[in-house]
Amino acid sequence: HDVQPFTSNKFNMTHYIRHLSFGVNIPGKSNPMDNTSIVAEQ
Repeated sequence: HDVQPFTSNKFNMTHYIRHLSFGVNIPGKSNPMDNTSIVAEQ
């Protein structure tokens, strides 16, 4: 993402990943990044 036009104190880069997978769903397979959250320090 190009966030260069924004100043760091006005742009929140906090992320929440509910589900991330690649390819076909495999029953019983866990996706390590599911339900991951990162709070960006201000």
